[in-house]
Amino acid sequence: MELRKELQTYLNKEYSDSKIETPHSIFGAVHIRFELGGDEMFKIIRNGLEIEYWNDRRRMTKVDKMNEEAHINKSVTQATYRATTVFNETFDDLEREIWVLIYEYENGLFNDSRDYLYTLFPKDIFYNKLEQVDTQMTSFDDSGKEYFDKTEAKVILGKIKVKKIKAEKILQGITNNEMGFEPAISQDVYFLDPVSNKGFYMYDDRGCYVWSNKASNIRKLYNDKNDWIVDYHRSQIDKYFNK
Repeated sequence: MELRKELQTYLNKEYSDSKIETPHSIFGAVHIRFELGGDEMFKIIRNGLEIEYWNDRRRMTKVDKMNEEAHINKSVTQATYRATTVFNETFDDLEREIWVLIYEYENGLFNDSRDYLYTLFPKDIFYNKLEQVDTQMTSFDDSGKEYFDKTEAKVILGKIKVKKIKAEKILQGITNNEMGFEPAISQDVYFLDPVSNKGFYMYDDRGCYVWSNKASNIRKLYNDKNDWIVDYHRSQIDKYFNK
């Protein structure tokens, strides 16, 4: 329990709303959301016009299928590259020990590939317990008070030097999970640097978050990778850095 207590003590100090038992609360007051694989849908060509494939009632041709495969592979490659780049620039001190916080649920979203992730970490650094954690679904008790529904999850956490983290393989595994490829990682994986107060979470092939308790801690990333910021959230993100 000492590792768990140590991490929660850090969270209480820097991110008071973040609780290990509430996974979706692990976040920072200042954040950047980056677009990774992109939202561009695969389209096919009919009579010289691009159309979304589900709007065409005919079967896809062999050429269509080859083009679709190339589109997916390009998206996977881009998502992995961007996520790895953002991770490396967020945690640029290779000798720094950072927190790894993992949530493993009974069933992965698409794949049931839960063992692969653990081959990428040393086996002797983790706290590993089954716990009841909060979901994002809510209910009301008899008095009308709202509360989070709970589910069982394996909570795994520990400290590891950045240079020992196989970031590219981990992030590609997260990308693969969404696409149904192998090897896949279905767990939720958070990284937190207790010295620079920066956090990183990749939710799937579409995007990732970097956060901190101060805009100055992640301003360089905001400036250097501004083109990758999700446009839908750009106006809110810009406010953090233009005060």
